[in-house]
Amino acid sequence: MHTYKLLGGINDWVDSRSQSITLEYAYNSRDRSPVKDWGQRYGGNCRVNGPGGSVACSVPNAVRVAFYGPQLLASNENEWITVVKMVSWRDDRGVAHPNHWIDVCPPPPTR
Repeated sequence: MHTYKLLGGINDWVDSRSQSITLEYAYNSRDRSPVKDWGQRYGGNCRVNGPGGSVACSVPNAVRVAFYGPQLLASNENEWITVVKMVSWRDDRGVAHPNHWIDVCPPPPTR
């Protein structure tokens, strides 16, 4: 996740340090069927900035963060994707932006 702020003009976006960034809800899917729910609402089972990172689904004072889900055993014969559905953050002024649903899914990988 990466946070920005609008300086004033159209498409005048710049990096912005948020007071917090939280991954609320994501899931892993195998062959278009949900397999594992994860995120702040599902036990806080995220890793920060890598599979060996600290366990947390919310990070304070960040411009960007990569959240990793729980480890799953996956075969090469199945189509696996991670879908992020809900995020929240508190911007640089402390204004809360709670529970933003993300309606765009990544396209499935080509074979």
